[in-house]
Amino acid sequence: MLSANNVLSPAHGRPLVTPTQDMVIGAYYLTAEGEGLPGEGKIFRDLDDLKWAWETGVVHLHARIQYRSEEYPELIETPANGVAATWHSTTPGRVFFNAALPGHDIEPMVVGGHVAKEITFVNRQIGKSELGMIVDDLARGYPKKVVAESLDAMKDACFEFASRSGLTVSIDDVKTPPEKVAILDEHEKRAEKVEAPVPQGHHHRW
Repeated sequence: MLSANNVLSPAHGRPLVTPTQDMVIGAYYLTAEGEGLPGEGKIFRDLDDLKWAWETGVVHLHARIQYRSEEYPELIETPANGVAATWHSTTPGRVFFNAALPGHDIEPMVVGGHVAKEITFVNRQIGKSELGMIVDDLARGYPKKVVAESLDAMKDACFEFASRSGLTVSIDDVKTPPEKVAILDEHEKRAEKVEAPVPQGHHHRW
């Protein structure tokens, strides 16, 4: 998507990349939530198991599930006595989206003497403005290499699910009519008549 050394603009210090069009559609679709969908209420604690369940149709991308993973400790709601932990409600799509973001083993940089804002688990539907804010937080708070890798992963996920959503147009959606050759030939002949030299003061007769 971009070089690790070209994340921020030297002119204004803001990210050079701004998610638009298919990336926004993909993020919005990926992080949507629905009711009564297949797999609702199921419990997962591993990303690989969740991917398998989604790929085999056990759980819908937008179904409400319970998910707990060491990758996202802030999802674990611990009671005041600290004895047990509960599972957090999210969707498979949101887990997949967050897989593109830096993990908790990667700490934000120290900027101006303060630790930059850490990107935590995104558990809401993402639109264009929210996606832009995530990119901005990434660029300002994490090393360039981490930012480039995360943006590439985010791009791949958003483009994939924009295609899966069926909301965008691909080359396969453009069908060639059987009459294409005849139509082009007819217009070529008409163009030749227009371009053919004519005596001065005369007009073409169609």
